[in-house]
Amino acid sequence: MPLLVIGFFMMQLIRGNISNAVTDTILQDLNINTNDVNVRYQLLSMGILLFEIPSNIVLQRVFYP
Repeated sequence: MPLLVIGFFMMQLIRGNISNAVTDTILQDLNINTNDVNVRYQLLSMGILLFEIPSNIVLQRVFYP
């Protein structure tokens, strides 16, 4: 359970850092626009949604055989 809590905490940090980076000067530093950031953020969210259920099934089978 502590590993899951740490993983969830790290995921929230990543989401928060993306939001903070967009409001700073990172768009000019990387020479990208907000559309690029939005597409990448949506891909991150889609990956989380796609792998959340299978990972929970694997965790259930590993820890509760």
